[in-house]
Amino acid sequence: MRGLSKTTVGLLMLWLAYAAPAHALGESRTEPLDVPRGLPMAALSSADETPRAGIERIESAADALKERGFSDLPGLAWAMLDVARRERMSTLVERAGALAPETPAVQFEVARELKSVPHLLRALAGVTKSLPGLVWLAGTGGAALGVALLAATAILVGLAFARTVAMNGHLLGHLIARQDPPSWPGVLVILAALALLPLAGAGPAILLAIAAVLTGPRLGRAQAIAPAVLLVVAGVLLGPGLDTWSRLGALSGRDPALIAAWRLENAQPMEGDHLRVARVVEARPDDLLLRLALGRAWLRAGDLTRADQLTRDLPDVADPWLLASVENLRGSVALARGDIDASVEAFEAARATRESPAVLYNLSQAHARAVRLAERASLFETARALDPDLISRYTQFDGTNVHRYLIQSPIPLSMYVRRAFEPSIESQAIVRTVRAWAFGPRSPSWAWMVLPLSGLLGVALQRRSIWLCGRCSRAICRRCDGVDEEAGGTCGRCARLFDRDGRSDPRLRKQLLEREKVRRRRTAGVLAGVALAAPGVPRLIEGRTMGGAVALVMLAVGWTFALSPNLLAAPIELGALGDWLWLAPSVVLIPLVYTFGLLDVREYLSRARARS
Repeated sequence: MRGLSKTTVGLLMLWLAYAAPAHALGESRTEPLDVPRGLPMAALSSADETPRAGIERIESAADALKERGFSDLPGLAWAMLDVARRERMSTLVERAGALAPETPAVQFEVARELKSVPHLLRALAGVTKSLPGLVWLAGTGGAALGVALLAATAILVGLAFARTVAMNGHLLGHLIARQDPPSWPGVLVILAALALLPLAGAGPAILLAIAAVLTGPRLGRAQAIAPAVLLVVAGVLLGPGLDTWSRLGALSGRDPALIAAWRLENAQPMEGDHLRVARVVEARPDDLLLRLALGRAWLRAGDLTRADQLTRDLPDVADPWLLASVENLRGSVALARGDIDASVEAFEAARATRESPAVLYNLSQAHARAVRLAERASLFETARALDPDLISRYTQFDGTNVHRYLIQSPIPLSMYVRRAFEPSIESQAIVRTVRAWAFGPRSPSWAWMVLPLSGLLGVALQRRSIWLCGRCSRAICRRCDGVDEEAGGTCGRCARLFDRDGRSDPRLRKQLLEREKVRRRRTAGVLAGVALAAPGVPRLIEGRTMGGAVALVMLAVGWTFALSPNLLAAPIELGALGDWLWLAPSVVLIPLVYTFGLLDVREYLSRARARS
């Protein structure tokens, strides 16, 4: 027994020399964790297999990815949809939707296949969780809304200018003759001056502002309010609004580093995303957001050297969440290499910067690898108390996979959105290009203020020395006619025409009335046709500015939204949903405006049929 005991003790000592944990031997090393290299996406190449084999490979790949903490798998979902369509198996469509519950394009395709409203609503909700979807939605919607409002402003001011240009020409004509001056010389002077402004470098927005200043004083105060409001909105759109939208416009329609980083973070990289982010990180090493996303992608790919390089030389001033996450990544890389002391140091640094359940859990796993069970138990319980759902999700799997044992808290979408609104070289180039076109190549940065000021001046500088006849829309001049607007809203011709006191020749009066009826019927017919084609415009022609402006804006917004999907290509995360997303407001606005247009047509036709 004594010899057997010595043999047993010797075997135990030999076993301990090779199998004991590192801390028991005075070293800080342990067996490296098995870091998976690449994603198990082989199921995507299952076109030549039987449907059952392809489905099994897709589901096994999905199980492996879910064990690593991924919940949205669009690549596998598309593979499942491909099998379902080839084999005409509708039961697989629902399973494909379950693989990518937050990808709008997948949920939209499932909704179309199953005619399912819940999946359609899920697709719309998924847009709010997708950075490319949000950027495209805000960029396209902002561009469409801005173009619609600017177009409506230009049409409204242009029609008002056309109504009042004769009055302004009449006032300029007084420089030639004190009484009954011709209006056409003044009209020609105004049009020639506006035509010469582009030759001097003035853009269309400057012309619009000058037209508004000339138009506003000739309109009534109530009629001048709608153009003034739209001019203020147009100025804000070309000023602060353009500064903000340009940052999203620079990201829409292409794949910049920020969107590429989001795809890397969500394990949905496209070709070139790694290189695109790496170039920006090399140029701006203080960008911790991109460094973190790229480092996690390299860790997921099993490239520990590149992942470790991205966790070195951190800036002194940075967001605490990002600093803690980068330190957490450094600890994960160290533990994946088997260096316990370095991993504990990194996790402790992350904990000191910002304590979180993920960091506490990872620190407990590092202590567990060193068989420091008391520390492990305390940290684990603290982490589970902070977020029990997160910890239970990562402890339900067994194995030695770093993705199962260590947690990388996902970068919040709000952090990406905040970065999307930061100015960039591309966004500043967009601002310069748009403003150079709108105001002129040599316009200052504050030139956008000309538009709201012109609208406000139009309301403030009311000079009612000339107005339009309420019956025939001819100009009535106080200097020429010697009357005030309050004394009568008709010109002398209409006063004589509709004089019922018998002071005019009855036969001449009857002849003039017949001509007036023909003119009114013809005008009403023309306005009915215009109302049928462009609702709201006839109201503007007649001076009913508020109702016409509302109809014009709604019509412009509806048609612009209907055409907006062609402005910027929808990202792959939205797919066919992007082509249909803006049709909803168009389907509501356009029929509504044309319904009111039909009511106007009915009104104008009734005028045309009137006998008196």
